[in-house]
Amino acid sequence: MAFIDFHSTDRNVFYTQTDDEGFRLPGFEKTWLDRARQRIENYPFERSARLTSEQANGKNYMFKRYGIPSLTYEVGDETPHGTAAAAAIVFAEEFMQLMLEVAP
Repeated sequence: MAFIDFHSTDRNVFYTQTDDEGFRLPGFEKTWLDRARQRIENYPFERSARLTSEQANGKNYMFKRYGIPSLTYEVGDETPHGTAAAAAIVFAEEFMQLMLEVAP
């Protein structure tokens, strides 16, 4: 199980938990995005790992409540739709593959 909250902003960025925040699958988000980066061309994105805070947002709530990978995916306002759609396919494939690898 995982939670992804989609938004848009000035750039392509994933807000995630830190790798050592105590999640039962350490490094899940880093591994996932590193694998996707290897397959995606012409789609610059960054990962901004942040400790879960008291800020009221979906990522923090789902991580604290359910202990699952929880992140916010911000697509850049100026990112061409076709480019974002092609990248989304890769992100989804790599996410599902990694989930299958770590499933009990």
